[in-house]
Amino acid sequence: MNHKRGKWASQILDSRNDEGMWGNFHSLSQPTYKKVLTTEQAIRRLRILGFTKEDEAIQIVLERMCLCVSGRQKTKKRI
Repeated sequence: MNHKRGKWASQILDSRNDEGMWGNFHSLSQPTYKKVLTTEQAIRRLRILGFTKEDEAIQIVLERMCLCVSGRQKTKKRI
């Protein structure tokens, strides 16, 4: 069964913001109770459903992480 095209994957992918992320990277950065998923939780769940670094949703997250770690892009502070 291809879980990448299933209901759970669709729900996760549909909850991305305009930048292709899910808000805060992880809940330790700024805990929020309004948002169901953090980016960390979403990519962990997508991985369980069979997504890899070859999938666009994961590539977007990896590119953002590389930019932030290298200092080429600042993380956006969410309130």
